[in-house]
Amino acid sequence: MFVDPIQCLSLHHDLVLAINTSEKHVLSSCSTISGKEIVTNRSSIIICPDMNSIVADKKYWTIQCMPLSRFTEILATIDAAMGQSLLYDLDKKVTTRHVWQDVVNLPDEIIQKSSLHYILVDLILHSYPVFSDWCNILRKCEPYGIMRFLLSSTQIGDKEKLSINHLSQRYGLSAPYFRQLYRENFKGTAKKKLMDIRLASAILKLIESECSVLDVSIDSGYYSAAHFTTTLKNEIGLTPSEIRRLEKILYEG
Repeated sequence: MFVDPIQCLSLHHDLVLAINTSEKHVLSSCSTISGKEIVTNRSSIIICPDMNSIVADKKYWTIQCMPLSRFTEILATIDAAMGQSLLYDLDKKVTTRHVWQDVVNLPDEIIQKSSLHYILVDLILHSYPVFSDWCNILRKCEPYGIMRFLLSSTQIGDKEKLSINHLSQRYGLSAPYFRQLYRENFKGTAKKKLMDIRLASAILKLIESECSVLDVSIDSGYYSAAHFTTTLKNEIGLTPSEIRRLEKILYEG
């Protein structure tokens, strides 16, 4: 019987990296998609309801986890960045297998990266089998679409329209429902995420350009240089000039 993974996946599930140091010891869990028991003695990535569903001897297994919602953000961010690259084929058709596979077994060269974040990025960029199918399924989910929409919204010309009311209208939903949909799938609020994206874009402009702080501020949607400086100071503890000074020190080093 075919089970539609999209209907079974929840962004409240956990994406788990399990690295095994002894093939004699197995890890077990329950698949959130097929409902079958997962048993493996290989270093793998699995999706499970939460960490408590993992049964493994911690002496032989190193386990890291990330909410599926966080991984969806990472996937959308990488896709957005690659979508702006000439090396990325937006019309490329990727087929997804009809049979869901519960486990992604990892080769040694990927395991050596040790960090879950780095491993996930590597798997996305290299379209690793099975894992690429998982990504394609997440790309069909509405939360992924919302995240891509928010990431692309900073590219619109009229910075005055970077409000949730305006963006939700462009997305085709009422503002309250748009906010609710975001909260149900991601931590925080859509407004905070939009502010984070705007700030990250402004920091990048500070580093990559010689524009004045005022020009960077206005171009990034802030009302003034003082508004931008205050936001930057509150969020990361640095002023625009300190960021530029730090960037020069790192570059020269």
